[in-house]
Amino acid sequence: MNKFATWRYVIIIITIMMSLVYALPNLFGESPAIQIMSIKSGEKIESSVLADVESSLIAENIKNNGIIIEPLYIKVKFASADDQLLAKAKIQKVLGEKYVVALNLISNSPGWLTSIGALPMYLGLDLRGGVHFLMQLDLSKVSRLSGIDWDSIAQQKNSPTAIRGQALRYCNDVAFCLRQRQPRRFILDRRAGRWE
Repeated sequence: MNKFATWRYVIIIITIMMSLVYALPNLFGESPAIQIMSIKSGEKIESSVLADVESSLIAENIKNNGIIIEPLYIKVKFASADDQLLAKAKIQKVLGEKYVVALNLISNSPGWLTSIGALPMYLGLDLRGGVHFLMQLDLSKVSRLSGIDWDSIAQQKNSPTAIRGQALRYCNDVAFCLRQRQPRRFILDRRAGRWE
């Protein structure tokens, strides 16, 4: 029968227990927060900024779930994303252009886990669902540059899907060339009916 020394079992159990403790912060989730820092890199936050932040939150009746004060920044936690957005707008107006007020997420893990260095695993944008951009185009300018009357296409079809179809073909051609690392100018070839 295969029998290992007792010290090997003890090491395995200790390793599993430590792994579980350091994985715990991932179970607590995150809270919406705002982070306030100076516009100048490395400049310390003054105590008057904290007083301005607290007074502006009280004036707007926005409740926070805690304030984290560090030498270079202040983080304020909120219960909901709506409170976070309201507070960001109000605090940015109060502090002006001297400070950056950014949206953030802060871990809800207890202080004792943070003090021993047990931090959650932060997911990148690709694991959080990516980033969605909304692009607004000036169709008259696009029509002039591309040689296609996009307005008339939309009116003929009575739907923006016609424009979407033309634009998607163009975007797919551009994306393919960028993936192939073949930078070039994209001009509509009217005879071939495609972008080059």
